[in-house]
Amino acid sequence: MDSYVIFKTENFEKRLGKIDNVNQERILKDIQNKLVVNPVHNTKFLQGSMFKGKRSFRVGDYRVIFTICGECKKLGHNRHNGCEGKNHPDNQIILWDVEHRKEDYK
Repeated sequence: MDSYVIFKTENFEKRLGKIDNVNQERILKDIQNKLVVNPVHNTKFLQGSMFKGKRSFRVGDYRVIFTICGECKKLGHNRHNGCEGKNHPDNQIILWDVEHRKEDYK
């Protein structure tokens, strides 16, 4: 798939709004220039039942938590992420959260 479309959840927008402007801009720039181009490169699946199908993308000291809809459906994790029955296109990337690295392991 050549082109991915970003969908920002309300939670992602809220959490992003709490980050300083310099880091917000960096995060959004890396999402557009790196994540949208190749969402598998330099990302990893998260562990644990509450993170099924979710990936992590690092931007400096921050981690962006996201899913690739086509991958999530294929792996059968869409029901865990509240997407079952919704018609998200396979090329959609859902941004769920963004958090500082020191916070994301708590």
